[in-house]
Amino acid sequence: RMSAQLIAEALNIQIDHYIVGDIDDCLNRLALLQFKCAIITSRNVIEHIYKLDQFYAAIHKRQPQAIVYSSTTANKQNPAAVVKHIIWHRKWERVYRGMRSVVIQRQAPGLSGTKVHALAVATRGLAGTDLKEAVEEYRRKGKKPNPSIYGSNTCDPSNGVWAEHLLSKKEYSQLINEENYHIQFSPGFWDTHYAKSYLNLAGKLMNRIIAAGGKKALVLAPFMYVIAIADRK
Repeated sequence: RMSAQLIAEALNIQIDHYIVGDIDDCLNRLALLQFKCAIITSRNVIEHIYKLDQFYAAIHKRQPQAIVYSSTTANKQNPAAVVKHIIWHRKWERVYRGMRSVVIQRQAPGLSGTKVHALAVATRGLAGTDLKEAVEEYRRKGKKPNPSIYGSNTCDPSNGVWAEHLLSKKEYSQLINEENYHIQFSPGFWDTHYAKSYLNLAGKLMNRIIAAGGKKALVLAPFMYVIAIADRK
């Protein structure tokens, strides 16, 4: 059984439907059930979606009235979160670079070890068909992609799942598409139920500053909400 089902049963909550799959599977099931969603929400999901623009475009096409309300701990407004995620990215990139090297060696067995390594470095942020096309481009034209466009971000080349994709508000706005949605960003709050009392005090202080709003709110927030409200003009 699914984790969501186990949690619901433990809390004695009745859930009508469970859907396992990607966004297209979900939208297809909703159409089959003739559901029109008022809101589609997720927690710590959007920072892992490979092609976020396609995700939002699919929702806008199939559920055009839905508000897409998401939370993510990959809050690029918070400097501490940025440092944490850069370290996280570097850790996973060592794994993913090795995986890309295997893909490159299989697709282009004639490349030297040096070229395989250089291409593996250059294809950071690519997965699946995108990775294969980049390898083919290099084979034909000797042209390598530019990974700097992804900042420190990296993804699993086998499925495209990002290792906590760290995006700015501008990048989110471009990917979500401001022509389809009115986009808002809201700060989350710190937990105040730690075992250590001093952590709870610090959390309460931070939450007061966050609740006051202003420029400091997102900077201090441990996570943020990305809210896409469908443009109903």
